Amino acid sequence: MSYVAVAYADEKQTISGVVAFADAGNDTITEEMVELTDDTGAETIGVAAVSMYGHEADVTIYDEDVTIEGDVTVEESGKDGTATGVLVSSEDKDSKSNVKIEGDVKSESKEGKAEGVNASAKDGASAEIDIGGNADVKADGDAWGLVAVGNGDEGEYKDIAIKTSVGGNVDADSENGEAYGSLNDLYKGSNIDISIGGNIDVEAGTVAYGIKTDGEEDTEFKVKVGGGINVKGSGMSGQGINIETAGKASVDVGKDVTSDGFGVMVAAIGGKENDVSIEVGGDVTAGFDAVLIIKDEDSSSIDITVDGTIKGESHNIVFTPDTREEAEGKLTTKGVDITVWKIDTEKTEGVTAEIFDSGKYEDYSDKAAEFINYIIRVDDTTKLTPGVPDAKEGEKVFLEVNTPSGYSVDSFYTAKDGTKVDVVQDDSGKYYLVVPRGGGVFVGVTLKADTKSDSTNESDSKDKSNPAGNADSREKSNSADTNNYSSSDDSDDSGKDANNSRQGGTFTDNTGRTSDINGRVSTPQSVMVNGQQVDANVSVSSAGEGMERAFADALGMLTTTGIVDLGGNIINMPADALIKDSFTFEATGLSGFVTTYMELTNYKAGDIIMCTYYDELGRPILVAITPEMVEGTGLILTIPANCILALAGV
Repeated sequence: MSYVAVAYADEKQTISGVVAFADAGNDTITEEMVELTDDTGAETIGVAAVSMYGHEADVTIYDEDVTIEGDVTVEESGKDGTATGVLVSSEDKDSKSNVKIEGDVKSESKEGKAEGVNASAKDGASAEIDIGGNADVKADGDAWGLVAVGNGDEGEYKDIAIKTSVGGNVDADSENGEAYGSLNDLYKGSNIDISIGGNIDVEAGTVAYGIKTDGEEDTEFKVKVGGGINVKGSGMSGQGINIETAGKASVDVGKDVTSDGFGVMVAAIGGKENDVSIEVGGDVTAGFDAVLIIKDEDSSSIDITVDGTIKGESHNIVFTPDTREEAEGKLTTKGVDITVWKIDTEKTEGVTAEIFDSGKYEDYSDKAAEFINYIIRVDDTTKLTPGVPDAKEGEKVFLEVNTPSGYSVDSFYTAKDGTKVDVVQDDSGKYYLVVPRGGGVFVGVTLKADTKSDSTNESDSKDKSNPAGNADSREKSNSADTNNYSSSDDSDDSGKDANNSRQGGTFTDNTGRTSDINGRVSTPQSVMVNGQQVDANVSVSSAGEGMERAFADALGMLTTTGIVDLGGNIINMPADALIKDSFTFEATGLSGFVTTYMELTNYKAGDIIMCTYYDELGRPILVAITPEMVEGTGLILTIPANCILALAGV
């Protein structure tokens, strides 16, 4: 394998593979790949971009060979050396340093220290780093995945901007030292923005941090992690997220935060208007304290949202005073807002929150209930809707049950990992639950088919079937009744035309006594159950715009995956399929499946009949119905006694 930029050192010195140094003018460098190897203990830097005096330094590393993807690899085997994948420095006002690596950055020091990306900027300067792949750092000593320092000079402190983006994962692994996934120092006037597309994984022989940030007043720190954070230190010394700031900080993690020590530690101290926001898309799980909060001013705010569970093996949420000498042990929880689905109290004997002061813990659950909001979850939003998205401990949450015609509530259940709660029906018929301590509300509802439905009135059916009430209509219906679902071999052609009978089949049509829906579909008068003809009060009506839109939305996925029919066969959905029609079918007093003959005016060969219904457990099912027999627009269908049908085709 060949590389465009390769450097090897045989004596102790500072070695750089690619250097863009802009002190007298802009400097731009483009290379395919960088690999450095050193065994002398030198400072080894794969890519260095330094800008001064308002100039701009640009470095781009790329490779047209897709198997290489432009990696930067630095290996340092000397005892006192430091391996740095990318070093970016903007030294003074209006200076800019930009580095783009389309592949991975890999730094390894077998006996010394290693860092993946080190970015710094001073007053009025900016630095931007874009790593397309992963940042992977391994060292015997300290290991830093990403380092960002906004370093203002005394008296200036303004307009310092650092932006680091990593498309993949950040891994930092130290055998005997400290390890950091993202280490950030913000002096006054600094603005640091970090984006990591994948996970942060950190493991260290001593202290380990996923994200570690210290910020002075008038600073702003932002980090977004698409994946999760997993940290393991020595002796429960790991910390997933550690934010100490007198300014503003925003942390957004897409998945779980897991640590053998502390999960999330927030110290909003030293400022009058600190503003810290942390969002975790999964669980926060820690071997010691899951969430630790230090806050010394009422005017500051801390917002923490955990979409999953907060679980500490020793403590869940802990508040502790500011121990700095100037703070004089101040502690306030005013301005704290915590939103979480569940706080796991199994290991903490029912305790959700505590105060730690003077070496001892005090239960703070009752007072913390005032600012802890629990996310309310339901198992199926098509059947159940909570009145509010979240609520506090002890509050009532009303549930709207969305029951289709012909169904009613059978029971409520607790979904996976949820806390068992009772759903109660009040005097007005509304259902509600009371949020328990620790939250974890995740309920579902089971529906049952009504044995008798009041939704279809017999007299209404007669009125709809024969609005004119003329004798001719009644005569046709009586004729059809006598022939329904019987063989018609002896029927003459005139009888076939009058009643749409199906020669040689099982059924003759029976639509004379009822009208259709604007001529789109016939309404059968009887059906077959287990091979036996059964007179039934059958109602067919338009499904409505809402259901038609729901079927149309489902087409987007079904054109890719196909749709399964009742026999378990996958039916391909045409890519350009549209919903041509939709309607409800209700056979009052019947359950299970029935067989019936229907005329679908808009049906043509190749169309797919979609069907949605609720099974015996109340679960929504979507399948394709394959006709047992087709003659023009007349079909014999076996369908649920109560269902919604849609006609999909081109």
